[in-house]
Amino acid sequence: MRTADVLARRTWSSRRTTIPFDRVVMSRACSLLRPVVATGEVKSRLTTNELPDVVRKGASIKALRKRGVAGSLVFPNESDRVRWVDGPPPFFAFVFESVVSPQTLMARLGDSKDTPVDAVFILGEGAAVNFGDGQGSFRLGLADGSDVTGWAWMRGEPTLLQMLA
Repeated sequence: MRTADVLARRTWSSRRTTIPFDRVVMSRACSLLRPVVATGEVKSRLTTNELPDVVRKGASIKALRKRGVAGSLVFPNESDRVRWVDGPPPFFAFVFESVVSPQTLMARLGDSKDTPVDAVFILGEGAAVNFGDGQGSFRLGLADGSDVTGWAWMRGEPTLLQMLA
């Protein structure tokens, strides 16, 4: 069953109303969940053989399409609107240990401009982050005043929270 096809029944003011929702949780009473903000794959160990699996799973997520909710208001800049609001949910990989060097990871992910992976976080090492066109609200500035476009390696401990803030 696809979640986009679910109809939720909820009792309001002693009458039954059928309302279509994108995400529901079935329990004693139907409850609503917030929409999917991002998705991720967790790997205990990343190898060059495992990386295509991460990309394949990202592609299956990126094949999903969001439906807007009537009356919703969003105020992104144009770059973020195209990439995050109108596009599919972000897809991240979380890796506990990697035998893939940052250079190899960046080269493999950067082979395609349309890679379905938005970032790969490696515990205690850093993250490979796709900054897209460099015009989104999450930017990485260079010393010359320009912004990074495409993939960049962020050494240290960048977190998903920093990216979603």
